[in-house]
Amino acid sequence: MLDLAMSASKEVAERLIENALEDCISAFDGFGRELCRMQAEKSTDADKARTLSFQNLSRVRQTLMNLFGIDLADALTSEEWNMVIQAFQKRHLIAHKMGVIDEEYVRKAGDIHAIVGRKISIQEEEVRGLINLLRKLGSCLSQKIQSATEES
Repeated sequence: MLDLAMSASKEVAERLIENALEDCISAFDGFGRELCRMQAEKSTDADKARTLSFQNLSRVRQTLMNLFGIDLADALTSEEWNMVIQAFQKRHLIAHKMGVIDEEYVRKAGDIHAIVGRKISIQEEEVRGLINLLRKLGSCLSQKIQSATEES
């Protein structure tokens, strides 16, 4: 999809890049949900682990700490973690606010360049970078949950 965006018109390219962002976050959400569902019985609250959503990383980070005693952010540098948070917040704007920046986005994403009322900009390189960071997060999550549940 990202490769296709490189040769598309500006408007089509923007949609393709937005779709790619949404798709990779949805895939990570599905992966995290299934992993937690499979290991739910080894958590501190199986019902909560079975229904955990990975759409809000700040919330899921704390919940994973409570359920499995693991810190999702350990896989990344603080700069990388902030990049992922910002990408998830951009996805939220696309999905729920037609891509228009609001105060909540500015606050949660820490995006100092964002202007409330303007459309969010997403670059192809951002999505490619996010894919790599989500791979790191997914691998770390899988390893840590496996380790945490083996110790239980």
